[in-house]
Amino acid sequence: IVDGHVVQKVHDKVEFKVEVKVKVEEETHSPYSPYSPYSPHSPHLPKDIIQGFIRPFNLSLPPLLRVGFIETNNQEYIFMVDMHHIISDGVSIGIMIQDFIRLYQGMKLPLLRIQYNDFTRWQNKLFHSDVMQQQEEYWNKKFNNEQGVPLLTMPLDCQRPETMTFTGDTVTSTLTGELMEPLNRLAQEESVTLNILLLAIYTLLVSRYSGQEEVVIGSLVSGRPHPDLEEVIGLFVNFLPIRNAVDDGLAFKEFLGSVKNSALAAYQNQDYPFEEMVKQADLPDYPAINAVNPLFSTMFLFHSESDRTFEGRMETLEFYDVEFKDATSTLDFKLDVYPILSPEPELYCRLEYNTNLFKKDTMEQFLNRFRQLVETVIANPQQKLTDFQVFTETEEQQISRKRESFELEEKTKVRLAAAATFTAEPIQDYIVYWGNEYQMDIRVEFTP
Repeated sequence: IVDGHVVQKVHDKVEFKVEVKVKVEEETHSPYSPYSPYSPHSPHLPKDIIQGFIRPFNLSLPPLLRVGFIETNNQEYIFMVDMHHIISDGVSIGIMIQDFIRLYQGMKLPLLRIQYNDFTRWQNKLFHSDVMQQQEEYWNKKFNNEQGVPLLTMPLDCQRPETMTFTGDTVTSTLTGELMEPLNRLAQEESVTLNILLLAIYTLLVSRYSGQEEVVIGSLVSGRPHPDLEEVIGLFVNFLPIRNAVDDGLAFKEFLGSVKNSALAAYQNQDYPFEEMVKQADLPDYPAINAVNPLFSTMFLFHSESDRTFEGRMETLEFYDVEFKDATSTLDFKLDVYPILSPEPELYCRLEYNTNLFKKDTMEQFLNRFRQLVETVIANPQQKLTDFQVFTETEEQQISRKRESFELEEKTKVRLAAAATFTAEPIQDYIVYWGNEYQMDIRVEFTP
């Protein structure tokens, strides 16, 4: 910070070295194996090497990335890169690998017309423009005092901790080829993308689990509105909370149209920063409000084919993703869907969940019911939402009891007027403290 302004610091020299390991034994059943649909023949990386390579960064010491090079006993070489999210996003990883390929082939990298700091200056100017004011008004209407923020009331397996935790695990499944043709056909008939169609199904499923008619599902946009940003490495992504009302009186096709309109409206207002949405939102006052993510507790992310353009082979090089089971979850749960084009089209679904809230079998059932709901929708998209039965009567009773057992209860609001005190010691902090202990929101007002 110089003269009260945040400025970019360019370092003349940066210490950087490649971490090299040779003659490493591959593991037959390593927890750090690649996404099997993409890389069935890729090596399995030893657990101790991966855990030693992925470690915290010191944000004050550049560069915020590290590189590892491994030679295996099978005469294969593995090139690993770990980058802090503050300097990169998913698109950035693809850019970096494409640049690596160009350099490996002896090509020159294309010159960039702008840098990341140019983007930040443009964004700061945009924030004070009429366009951003309109977008702020849009999000305020979505989460203002009248609308509020509907916190998700999922049936948990465990009591939610008082503070947010990030211990997680994943379960996976695949929507196989026989579902792809009817899914694509329905999306084409309704003039929506496969992303919107699956978002609508996911929203309906979350609504059934939570018992809520209104839910908010998190989404993500690349945040690169100009072609000049397509080759720039940096953190551009922005979160979008997509709010939808699930009206059981609607046919699924009508509900799909509603989800489409909600998503398009959110995309049209995607420049407004998520952190500003949180500041402006009227968040409910729950005892455990610090234990939940603001605005949404779940996300649905559909990854387009372009997200994986860096995969494939180039002469003696092969690129692939490796799924590191780092036992974390950033939200209560999140579903990532990856399209696979060969040997036949299918969708790879990866559900990440917080293990302090859910058991593994619960989330496996959730993913199975997502598939079942997909099958039901494509079989009869004209059916009313009320006729989509996700649970049996017995299952519905069990889920309802779980929701009630761990439901977030709002604090009792009390307005306390203090006319006089018989001590010079302030009383407000003590009153508020004991109110919190008994789940009471006490607002102290002092009369003249």
